[in-house]
Parts: sequence; C-alpha cells; structure tokens
Amino acid sequence: MKKVIDSGPGEKQRHLAAFNPVKNKDLSEIQAALDRHCQWITGDPRFLRCNAKIEKTKEGLAVKGRVMSPQMRQSILEVLDCLKIKADVEGLEIYPDRSTQGLHYGLVRVGVADVYAEADEASERVTSGLYGECVFILSKENGFLFVRTLEGYLGWTQSGNIRPIDLQTLRTWKKGPHARLLCDYDLPDFTLPIGAVLPLVGDDTIQCVDGAEVKPDRESIVLCDRKTPAFDEAVHRETERYLDTCYKWGGRSKEGIDCSGLVQMVYRALGIMLPRDAGQQVLCGEICATPDWYSDLQTGDLLFFCSTLGRIGHVALSYGGSTYIHASSDKGMTISSLDETDPHYDAELKARFFLAKRVML
Repeated sequence: MKKVIDSGPGEKQRHLAAFNPVKNKDLSEIQAALDRHCQWITGDPRFLRCNAKIEKTKEGLAVKGRVMSPQMRQSILEVLDCLKIKADVEGLEIYPDRSTQGLHYGLVRVGVADVYAEADEASERVTSGLYGECVFILSKENGFLFVRTLEGYLGWTQSGNIRPIDLQTLRTWKKGPHARLLCDYDLPDFTLPIGAVLPLVGDDTIQCVDGAEVKPDRESIVLCDRKTPAFDEAVHRETERYLDTCYKWGGRSKEGIDCSGLVQMVYRALGIMLPRDAGQQVLCGEICATPDWYSDLQTGDLLFFCSTLGRIGHVALSYGGSTYIHASSDKGMTISSLDETDPHYDAELKARFFLAKRVML
C-alpha cells in the first residue's frame, strides 16, 4: 500500500475557530451561535435537521431540541465549549425520539401521502410518498409523523397515511422481486398511483400494504429489481483497479483518490455519472440500510458516514452484507466491515454509519 499523501483540509478546526467566548452568558448571542452552527451542519434542511435552543432554567442554562446523530449532538457540546458556556443538554434528543415508542419504520398506506415542511398542512409541501414506499419514522406530534422518505427527504405527514411496521416486516417487504405500475390502478377505496413499486407474488400479482393481492393487466406492470450477478462482478472489477492507489483529497485517478472520487469513478465506469462529493452523492438513490438494518446491503450500495461534526463526511461501496470498500485518509484503499465479528470490523466507522443508498439502474 502506498503512503497516504494528503488527509484533506482541517474542516472541523476551521469551523470551531469561528466561535468565541460569550460575555455575560448573553442568551441571544449564544442562540445566534447555535443557529449558525446548525445551519452550517445541515446545509439543506430537507435532508438534515439540527434544532438546538438555549434557555434559562432554575438550575442554570439548558439546551433542548433534536438532532440527527450522536456526532451532531457532540458537535453542539463542542460549540458550547468554544463559547465557554456550561449547559445541561439532557433535553437535546437524537432522532428517532421517544415519541415514536420504538416504531421506527412504516409503509405508505394511501395512494399519495403529502409530506410537509412542518406538522401543518398549511406549510410547504416538500415531497410526497407513493403507496407502498417505506418511510423511517423519527418523531410524532399532533397527529403527524416526522419521517424520512425513501429518497431521504425529511418532513411531516398525517399519521393515518402511514402503517407502522417492525424491522422484520420491512425486510420482508423489501426482499424478493418487485413490480412498478405503469399506469394508475383503481381499487375500491383508492387508486394505486403510477410509479408505485410493490412486491410481486406471482407472474402478474402484486401485494398490497394490507396483505391483499391484486392482479393488474400484465401490460400495466414491469419488473424493476436491478440485482444481477453481472452488476456485482462489474463493481468488484472496477474497484479492484484502484486497490494499490494512495489516498489523496480531491483525487479521482490512479495518482490518488478520495472516498467520493472512488465512488464516482466506479459508477462512471458502469455508465452512471454521480455527483462529486459524498454530501451530494447521499441525495442519489433510495435508502436501503440504517444503523440497525444493514444485513440486506447489496454489492454497489453506497454507505454514508457522519463526520465528527455530524455532516455527511465519508462514503464507501458495499461488497454485500456488512463488508464495504473505501478510500480511507489514514489507510488508503481498504476493506472494512460493520460486523463486529468480522476481522475487518471498524468500530469508529460503525459508530459513524448514518445510512446507505441504492442507486437504481
């Protein structure tokens, strides 16, 4: 393995250096700093959220709110330290929060489920979920669910639009062949929308969210799963071309390559042009794994990891299951695993694993 020649810029150090001690514990100044930090972390609030509010209590200062990851929560503490502020952060929860009561997965049970920026139908509609799509339930409030949709958008939808399910039901729903509707299909109570993807339980029979089976015209559906041995072989073949390549921030060639450069070049060889950076690539495809659901990862899936500040800071290519290959700033091209029983297990990256996306061909 060639020596690592560049570990990238000191993003964290530069960001935290911008926060100076706050005099007299001025709440408005502290809040302004927290808002600036949260805005910098999230970038696009449709994909990441960081809500931290400072308030004065009988015991002193306290920070309350919700964040997307342990790393994001830790970054709030580091900002407070830069501000020379001591505050209770017990009220700073990590999504999914306690209101979900352990129900973290769901399926859209209506034809089209509108998703809003706030728990209010008068707020901006940011996207919509189609019948049968899985969502990830993060919070519950006033008859609405705060969800992450299949493509990764965050927003609020009416609780009645979603059927909560457990992890095993989700895995069963996602496995096996699926069919995509090529036109609207009318059912007694609602219409299955064009584009809906549902499990295929026979040559031309699809399964509904409630377990019922329907049989549209054969010309109305098309098989849409992309898993093929040829694709797996191509991913392995293209990644192996870079096995002896050193890590280089901004690199995308044999002279040196970084994590997102590797992903981009492998997919480019497969005929798909992905964006350049991990923070952009995470917007592609559909979610196929989370920290407590990764055993169904397929070769070529993209694994995304948080930086120590809570942003999307690293990306890897799945080799199927818990194993993945990536360009590491300290190890160069390396194979790692999310499974603690695997010799390639990387505990630090496992703790930072955020989600995985599957780029559909």
